[in-house]
Amino acid sequence: MPVAVTSPRGESLLAYAFMAPAVLLIAGVTGYGTYSAFDYSLYEATIALKKRFVGLANFREMFADSSTRGNVWTTGIYLLAGVPATVALGLGLALLLDVRVRLAGLFRTLLIVPWITSLVITALLWRFVLNGDLGPLPRALESVGLSGIQFLDQTWAMPSLVLASAWNGYAFSMILLLASLQQIPESVGRAARVDGLSPWLVFRHILLPHLTPTLLIVTIVASMHYLNMIELPLILTGGGPGRQTEILPLRLYREAFDYYNTGYASAMSVVVFAFNCVLTVFYILAARRRAT
Repeated sequence: MPVAVTSPRGESLLAYAFMAPAVLLIAGVTGYGTYSAFDYSLYEATIALKKRFVGLANFREMFADSSTRGNVWTTGIYLLAGVPATVALGLGLALLLDVRVRLAGLFRTLLIVPWITSLVITALLWRFVLNGDLGPLPRALESVGLSGIQFLDQTWAMPSLVLASAWNGYAFSMILLLASLQQIPESVGRAARVDGLSPWLVFRHILLPHLTPTLLIVTIVASMHYLNMIELPLILTGGGPGRQTEILPLRLYREAFDYYNTGYASAMSVVVFAFNCVLTVFYILAARRRAT
């Protein structure tokens, strides 16, 4: 016989009870993986074997390595260009979709296709689109007199990687921001129009304050997405030309699975984890300062 829940406290306890198994499973898997990364980072190790304890030697070697410092610099550029592009694209499309027009549902469905598309397929698609010989984008530019652009060369490889990454990631931001926009009462918009506010003032003083918590969430998620990106740079550019697009996660992957240097790769993963934590704290503090 079903048990009736008669109080908000009872409903909350029931909700926590249903969520507990999934939360404990995720926490256990995540916790074990994090512990293993910290543990292996203190050893000279391969994928299946810890050879000997070396303490912080992997970290000292990593910070002394000029190529690793270059990877960190490249990762910073990738983040600083990619995260704002992803969030801005998602916000712009959310604002465009927050209208009642015919076929709006169809447009929304089409716009989430990049998000549900495999990263491998995304990388192969953009590799074709940007191909200097056969790609649609270079050919379209040639038709307007802009010929000879090689999108995967030293000059354009990073912008091309950012473009592909933003195209893949904007849909998540768009969905959350659109949901947040649709929580604003219609009466607020009508009042703003009656008062004669311009679209910019409506966005600045009404929409943006309401969207700030959601913007914080999508920025944090986008940053983590970029800091854990491997498939796109691996397939689209291979980290090249040279090491122009070899971001830290890609270097980590190669150390672990190409060179079987698991201890060194684990030390890199600890650094990536630290970057994630620092960025998250920075975003939260910035949002709180803005709120005050």
